Amino acid sequence: MQTKCILCGGKSNLLEKVSKQIIKNLYLERFSIDIDRFMPDDLYYYSCEECDLRFFTNLDGSFPGGDEAFYNVLNKLDWYYSLEKSEYEYVKTFINEDSKVLEVGCGKAAFCEYLPNGAKKNYVGLEFSTDAIKQAQSRGISIKQAFVEDYAESGGGAI
Repeated sequence: MQTKCILCGGKSNLLEKVSKQIIKNLYLERFSIDIDRFMPDDLYYYSCEECDLRFFTNLDGSFPGGDEAFYNVLNKLDWYYSLEKSEYEYVKTFINEDSKVLEVGCGKAAFCEYLPNGAKKNYVGLEFSTDAIKQAQSRGISIKQAFVEDYAESGGGAI
């Protein structure tokens, strides 16, 4: 089974079908979160032949995701919205003073602290957890609560 890559539009191949029941049981067991309303069916795990992005889709091709309550629960886990991640150090090497940065699923916007001052002014974070948004706002960082698709369609994608 194939689909288009969500990043580059290239051809993506199905790597694995992931059982909804297994994921549901893991979330219930580890975090006491019922994900039934987010997962209508099994998930499909793809890899892009062009850019090697790995991503999940639902059976209908839509993308799985949670809501505000879901991400507020995850926000309570120390490791979920970590302030330091090795990928922050790596990615910041590609960003200069004039860069515009859109961080999808930004959590508390910890990555913003790694940006040069000019890029911090051009930073937009998208997040669903109101708890994480409040934590970012307490540090003077503004975050929008929106799906990336809605943000792009509203013209916000031209940050």
